[in-house]
Amino acid sequence: METSQLILDHISLHESRSVSEISHAMGLTKADIRYHLGILLKKNKIIVIPPNGNNKQIGRPAHRYQYVNTPSQTSLLTFLEILCRYLISHTSPEEIGEEIWANSLKANTRQLSPLARLEYSVTFLKKIGVDATWTAGKNGPLFHVVTNPYKERYPQSQQGIVDTLIQKAIQFAEGK
Repeated sequence: METSQLILDHISLHESRSVSEISHAMGLTKADIRYHLGILLKKNKIIVIPPNGNNKQIGRPAHRYQYVNTPSQTSLLTFLEILCRYLISHTSPEEIGEEIWANSLKANTRQLSPLARLEYSVTFLKKIGVDATWTAGKNGPLFHVVTNPYKERYPQSQQGIVDTLIQKAIQFAEGK
């Protein structure tokens, strides 16, 4: 097994570890540990926890390192699809989309101007990955969905939820 992986395994078993603690536990030099920690930091497998200022020890306080368990994009998409299938078996994609939209508006209880409604709708859609914009039209503002990445890449259940969110955003932007 590779040294970096051994160090990662060791760190993952503890809340956090310093270079000295890892060196002592693994029987490697501090220079070796720092080298492999650098590799793990570049790969975003660990994070650095800065020392707290309350230490009364002599010398520079040691940084600590903590394991970061970041799921892959594939595993997140798989989880999302399973979750969508479960939810859809109990409710429709449209109902899920409507509930998500209603919850997004709960935080915004004040009355919004027409311009603020347009901006809110565009910003909301951008947060979920849908590129939208609006332009001034002859009969008022026109709302445009520029790109919807869910159309090509994601399962139909997710597309239905996003389509509902887009419809809700357009209706809200138009004051309906």
